[in-house]
Amino acid sequence: MPRPNFIRYCADDLKALYFEAYMIKTPAAGGDEITRWFWAETAVGQLLRRVRDRLDASDDPAAKAAAFGVAR
Repeated sequence: MPRPNFIRYCADDLKALYFEAYMIKTPAAGGDEITRWFWAETAVGQLLRRVRDRLDASDDPAAKAAAFGVAR
């Protein structure tokens, strides 16, 4: 598996873990609230933005495509 795809899949797994945990903690939370919380208040959100920036700075088109999926 190409490295950019692996990174993208790992990012998806991390996002799913955090989103599901927040939904258990706050059952009435909507999608917008969970998304804002994840990207603004978690260390993983900060990490994934940095990973996105690094992938996007690459000359590799596959890395650039993966960057879009990492932090969307």
